[in-house]
Formats: sequence, structure tokens, C-alpha cells
Amino acid sequence: MAFPFFKMRSNIKEVIYLNWLIPVDIAYQYVPQNIKLIEKDGKTPYTILTYKHGDFGPVFLGFFRKFCFSPFQSNWRFYIEAIDSKKVPSGSVFFYKNFIGNTIYSWVINTFSKVLNTIKPKAISIVESKIMIESDLFFRAELIENDESIYFKDFLNYYGTSSNLFEKLIEQQNAYSINCGRIGEGRLRLDYKDLQIFGTSKIESNNLGSILNNLPCFAFKLMNVKLDIMSDKWWGTNFRKVGRRYELKFETYLNSDINTVWDFFSRPKNLEKVSPDSSKVVVELNESQEVYVNMIFDVKMKLFGLISQCITSKVCNVNKPFCFDDSQEKGAFKFWKHQHFFEEEDEGVIVKDIITFELPYGILGDFFFHIYLKKELMKTFQYREKALRKYLSKITA
Repeated sequence: MAFPFFKMRSNIKEVIYLNWLIPVDIAYQYVPQNIKLIEKDGKTPYTILTYKHGDFGPVFLGFFRKFCFSPFQSNWRFYIEAIDSKKVPSGSVFFYKNFIGNTIYSWVINTFSKVLNTIKPKAISIVESKIMIESDLFFRAELIENDESIYFKDFLNYYGTSSNLFEKLIEQQNAYSINCGRIGEGRLRLDYKDLQIFGTSKIESNNLGSILNNLPCFAFKLMNVKLDIMSDKWWGTNFRKVGRRYELKFETYLNSDINTVWDFFSRPKNLEKVSPDSSKVVVELNESQEVYVNMIFDVKMKLFGLISQCITSKVCNVNKPFCFDDSQEKGAFKFWKHQHFFEEEDEGVIVKDIITFELPYGILGDFFFHIYLKKELMKTFQYREKALRKYLSKITA
């Protein structure tokens, strides 16, 4: 059983862009450590774009998309230059927050999409050029017609030309979400003749520690935009199914040396240090024990934070300091094998994980994978990635 990604389309009457140039040292407090933001003169652009969907639904519905909901949506985003020291395509953005004003759409996106962690706010609207978003984070602003916005010049100096300015702020080829685990590819069809520049009155928000309240804002509006969401996949990962078995690949770049990385990974007890607290992972081994062929150890954890599980693993291959494999001897899976690879690259190490597994209960197992296990595996690896960077940077230092 699989949930394929369906190309989505929306006909949007107007999109309001509110843009700031914020100090890059403040911006880095709100993005994952492996992201490098676009930067010039110590500043980086930040945008809140808000719009009301029109006929938002799968393209294959054709005429019947007219019967789909048309909720308000707001994306709060930074602009990315690189992830894990690797350049990303032009038009790549990081979604700091994503709000959508419909409970059904929010549930569907969070359940079946791999791209956006989406919040259903208490309220979201655009009324007579007044924008209002109410959640734990709130945002209120009002547009003022002002063709000669004084802050347009600040952005013009930043980007060089007006065409480059609007292209870079509007373009969205790839969208990454929290922990850089996810990537969606989108396309905008628009006519720049429909662009209007505005000023803004007082802005009220606790967004980014309320810094936006005191920074100049450059605003503009786009009319008659067609949005196509083309694909939906994991960044740095690859899921596939071969027969009854699933395969997950995950890559992490660590700014460390291979011996330090091996020393950490080759001691199964360290799994406790890089697992989410909700999993309550306990590895029944001494901390000093390093992997060797035929080593057996138990990993205890909590499913949903409540249901106890125990997996007995056996190490079946070791090639220090480049790789080792372990497989399930006893546990909840019909089959589980985890291959760990360590490759030196530039001044760091790429950690590659390949996990092959098979679930019990046939189609019910597949359903469980798609609605729960897939996301939990990715969240676990994303948490691990973040924890590894913090922990290994301390060791290396």
C-alpha cells in the first residue's frame, strides 16, 4: 500500500510579500546548523508571504477542483545558499513556519506530505490589505499604497537590479522544512506586470523575538498567480520498496575526523545520547564496548512514548573505521538490517546509513509505515543529525 504524491495546483488571486533584511547572526538562531543562508553586508532576507488559495487540490481532479476548499496560507521563510556545505539550486528557501487556515488541509499535509510541518492557526485572514495571523506566534500588518516605498531602495542596493530583486524574492524552486529533512519542488506562473509595491503601517508580531516590529519592511503584492507543487521528497534521504522490504538511505555531513566519528558510532551505548527523549531508548551495554563481529546487544524503546519494545541486534560485519552492519535477531520487525558507512570528504566525514526492513501483517504493516513509521524514522534521524553535530563538535574541539 503506497500513498503517491499527486501534483497540486492552486489559482491564487493575490499574494502579499512582506520582506525584511535582518542581521544574519539573529537569523541563524532560527535555522538548522547545517544551513548556510544568503548573506550580504551581515544581512539576510526574510519573507512572510500570505495568500488565499483558489481551487486548491490535485491536478487530476480538473474541473472538480472548483469544489475544493480555498484556505488562507502563510509561509515564513529564509533564503538558502547551501546545506551541509553543498550548494542548493537558486530559488531554494527554508520554511521557518507554515500556516494554513483549514483543519482538513492541515491534517492531510501533516499526515501524507513529507514537505511541510503545517500549523492550523487560531485565525488567519487578509481583509482590505490587513493581514492577521493568530497562533502561539502572531503577526499583524496593514499595507499602505506607496509606489515609492523608501525601503525599496534598501533591497535594490542589496540585489543590484529590480529584476534580480523580485526574481530572488519570488522564485521558489525548492522548499526545505524543519531540520532540512524535507524538500518540495514548486513552480509559480505569474506576470510581473501585475506586481504592486506598498508601504506598511505598524507591524505587531512576536516572530523572531519581535525583531520585525523595529525593522523597515518592504512590501509588494502579486496578482493572479498559479502555483504548481510538483514533487515531495526527503532531502539527503531516499525511500524505496523492493518486494516486501523497504529501504531507507540517509546521509549526514559531520565537521569532524573519521576516527572521532568511528569512536562515537562504534559504541552502541551512544545511541541513547542521540535519540529523542520521547523514544526512551536504553541500550543494555557498557559505554566502553566497541562493536565486533557477533556482538549481541538489546535496544529498549517506547513506541508512541508508551508501548515498550525490545530489539535484539547482532553485529555481522566490521571494517574499522569505514563501516559496520547490525541486524535484528529478535524484535518487532520481520527483517531489519542497518548498514553504517563513514567516508572522508573535504575536511569532514559523510555518514551514510542504509536500513533495510520488512514489517509484519502485510497490508496493515504497510498502512502503519505510511501513516506513522515513515515520519518517525525521519524525525529520529533528523534529531540524531542535530545531536551529532552538537556532540561531535564538542569532542573535536
